[in-house]
Amino acid sequence: MKTVLDFIQMKKEKQKISMVTAYDHWTAKIVNRTNVDCALVGDSLAMVMHGFPSTLQATIEMMALHTAAVVRGAPSKFIISDMPFLTYRKDIKMAMDAVEKLMQAGAQALKLEGVQGHQEIVKNIVQSGVPVMGHLGLTPQSVHQFGGFRVQARETDEAKLLVEQALELEGLGCFSIVLECVPGHLAEEVTKKLHIPTIGIGV
Repeated sequence: MKTVLDFIQMKKEKQKISMVTAYDHWTAKIVNRTNVDCALVGDSLAMVMHGFPSTLQATIEMMALHTAAVVRGAPSKFIISDMPFLTYRKDIKMAMDAVEKLMQAGAQALKLEGVQGHQEIVKNIVQSGVPVMGHLGLTPQSVHQFGGFRVQARETDEAKLLVEQALELEGLGCFSIVLECVPGHLAEEVTKKLHIPTIGIGV
């Protein structure tokens, strides 16, 4: 099983990191037989597995249940679980209760969308000994604010902000960052500026 230290080393050696999404036990068993580096239990399971229109309907109970199933199916893989909508936006207690449930379900790391407004939450989770993966660009929990699922940070000021946010997440202690649906040249720029690895989703 890979660890956060392995991912950092892979970045130093300019090795690509592979990550796939898994929602259930049987899919995880397939992933476990591959050379994929890590698996994400995404809150997109609300859409894919439960038929909801967005990720906003994912609950902590839902995420914990699916995380536990994936962990049992892929015991040799590093498993990251999404923190669902608003669980890290209300207060530290609620956030840490959610962290506890997902980690006790077997996750090795947690993924949080964005950074503005919950810097202290990210710092508190990291300082509690829990690896955190950041997520910038198209963050589906903010889909209504974005006006739909579309490429982000095309304009110069938006691109500059994304770079600043990526550096901020690194400073807060994140071990890696997902960049979703951002222009390729911007993803390359962010990757070069960071000491931690980035994982791209979309273009």
